[in-house]
Amino acid sequence: PCSCLHLSFFLTGMFPYKKLLSRQKSNGLVYNFIIFFVHTALYFTHKQSYNPFDNSPFVPLYRVQMKYFLLSALWILWCFLHSSLLSTKTTTWLKSRLGDKSAFYRISYNLFSLLTVLPLLYWQRTMPGPVVIKLSPLLLIFKYVALIFSVIIVAGSFFTFDVREFAGIRQIMSRHQETRKQPVISKHGFYGIVRHPMYLGGFVFLMASMMHAPLGQFLGYSILAVYIIIGTLIEDKRLTRELGDVYKEYQKEIPMLFPKIFR
Repeated sequence: PCSCLHLSFFLTGMFPYKKLLSRQKSNGLVYNFIIFFVHTALYFTHKQSYNPFDNSPFVPLYRVQMKYFLLSALWILWCFLHSSLLSTKTTTWLKSRLGDKSAFYRISYNLFSLLTVLPLLYWQRTMPGPVVIKLSPLLLIFKYVALIFSVIIVAGSFFTFDVREFAGIRQIMSRHQETRKQPVISKHGFYGIVRHPMYLGGFVFLMASMMHAPLGQFLGYSILAVYIIIGTLIEDKRLTRELGDVYKEYQKEIPMLFPKIFR
């Protein structure tokens, strides 16, 4: 699993994320955060003395870790496509090529993301492996509370903005209109606590899902948790570029991902 993680960061370094993160103070935090969880996974896996292949303490890489390498590589590829296909350069290029037909891109992108993520979620769920971090019945209650809380955050954030635009329906309906409404910064609900509450809810959901999860799910959720942090940084930079000083003032008032306990 640790080798899978380092492979993930190596592949990620081949993409523009590395250039972005090199200018962020959270670079070391993100890396050490995931390293911590993988080493925790290794510790608890070793403590359980679980080995489905043989009784030796070390199993050859090609016999055990290949499926985890493949799972990690596919998740990284999905994250890369999910981010790059919705980048400003991609959407601008498509608009110049497709014209009014580019209005169908958002809904096509959503369908593509859904149809490609479901097989990965199913595969990692059916992948046999040890439970990485076992929780007591009491801690399992806290896990489910965190899951419910994360769903509330995502749902509350989701209905704050235009759902039709997020789904790609409004773009199709207004594709022949010359003027588009200007984006508005919302400070209502969860958006008055953090700038990206949907990412916060997703991050809490993934962190809770990693607990008491088999190794395959643990790796998948870990990669997605890193992707959420990277995606938040990319999204924040894009909004700053598009909205300018208005968003910079919003940045000063509201934290990006994690709420301030003491103001």
